[in-house]
Amino acid sequence: MDWSHPEILKLADERLQSRYGAKVQLDYIDLAQGGQAISGVGDLGEEATYPRLVINGRVKIAGDFDLRMLLDAVEAEAEIAS
Repeated sequence: MDWSHPEILKLADERLQSRYGAKVQLDYIDLAQGGQAISGVGDLGEEATYPRLVINGRVKIAGDFDLRMLLDAVEAEAEIAS
């Protein structure tokens, strides 16, 4: 998936909101466009793989992922938190 497309981000946000409501917030940060990296995630150096899925400040997926993988990662994090 190309997470830079607004339609993809909108679909992902809608799916997350329908499942979790206000408990989950989806933010897309485009580092190529001068976006600020998330503090606390750390720099993985030149070999860093993008995109990254970061949940609660921790990298959960580094590299290509689709909507199903995003939802599964959020679900797993929700189960751990409860």
